[in-house]
Amino acid sequence: SVVIGCTHYFFIEDEIKKVLDDVKFYYGAESVAKNVSSFLEKEKKLSNNSNKGTIEFIDTSNLVEKVNRFWKFINEE
Repeated sequence: SVVIGCTHYFFIEDEIKKVLDDVKFYYGAESVAKNVSSFLEKEKKLSNNSNKGTIEFIDTSNLVEKVNRFWKFINEE
């Protein structure tokens, strides 16, 4: 089993599977997002602005596969 404790490790899940083969993943990103949201709400730091922001993907490797995987994930949301 692998615990994906960082919010972006799921982007390299396929690479981890190549090394560890048949492995079960547990994800922590949803819990982290809920805790951040709760904290921001408690501190009255959440924006009630209905305008959407922008998303920028930056990766020093410049691998097209990573960029494509990122945008595929974002578009599924």
